[in-house]
Amino acid sequence: MCNWNIYLWKCNCWTLAIKEPCHFRRQKKTANCNQIQQVKKEWVHIQDKPCVNHRANPGLYVNGPTAKWEDIESTAYQSAKCLAERGEFPDFAE
Repeated sequence: MCNWNIYLWKCNCWTLAIKEPCHFRRQKKTANCNQIQQVKKEWVHIQDKPCVNHRANPGLYVNGPTAKWEDIESTAYQSAKCLAERGEFPDFAE
């Protein structure tokens, strides 16, 4: 199973980045992963600034983070699953 970090920005946007790839992915970097994808509340990293898209327009974001884990858990899981199926395993990039 692949483990994913979630970065939650002040504007309530969030980004996924691979925390730990599964055994299949480690052996062959080009492999898609159809195994279980895991996101956990403990792996949410709150960023103290808005995302790149909202920095240009500070009036367009909520000075949060107000999003709760329950609000993003299933969407983050589905996003991780889709990325892994396509063989996309992004690292954290600001």
